[in-house]
Amino acid sequence: MYHILYETTNNINGKKYIGIHTTDSLDDGYIGSGTVIKSAIKKYGKNNFTRTILNFYHSRKELLKAESEMVTKDIVNSDNYYNMILGGKTFIDSLIDMDNKEAFEKHQSKAGKVGGKAFIESLSKSQLKEWHTAGGKASKNPGGYNMSEKGKANIKNARKNSQKYLCPICKHKPLDGGNFNKHMNVVHNIEKEECYQWRAGAKVDN
Repeated sequence: MYHILYETTNNINGKKYIGIHTTDSLDDGYIGSGTVIKSAIKKYGKNNFTRTILNFYHSRKELLKAESEMVTKDIVNSDNYYNMILGGKTFIDSLIDMDNKEAFEKHQSKAGKVGGKAFIESLSKSQLKEWHTAGGKASKNPGGYNMSEKGKANIKNARKNSQKYLCPICKHKPLDGGNFNKHMNVVHNIEKEECYQWRAGAKVDN
């Protein structure tokens, strides 16, 4: 298993992206999975980017530490880099550390709308009415209500529309964010606070 810190360069405009990657093969073609770098790759073509390995590390923990030291606020704020998140941080933690309240509120609002839309669209008209009625009753009852099996099934179906991540260690089937974190913690004994960083560097299954 290789734990690498790398730099991907756009050969057309010189813009760079610093990232981390854990892999069994150094020739897997991975050059970055951040939202902005992925958009740039789509725009310019993958053949116009070059990945350079900056360093190797013995463990993912060492790799995350190196990323946190390399990808600083100066890098994130620079027009010469595609990086949008501080090294070793989740997207949310990065926004908080950067004191970017506007972006934080925008992200939370979008996440809520996307998740809510996916859930609502998974329901039939009768299920939607039942769900809405149950929610209304819960709002009148301080104790809330116990979720039915049907409700649990609806949430499970909604999760199918969420982004999935591939475990870089055991190549487990793609998992949604919450289950990916649980898998890393339970199966690979990764500390809970580190699971988000593993997810940030995981390969996304489209």
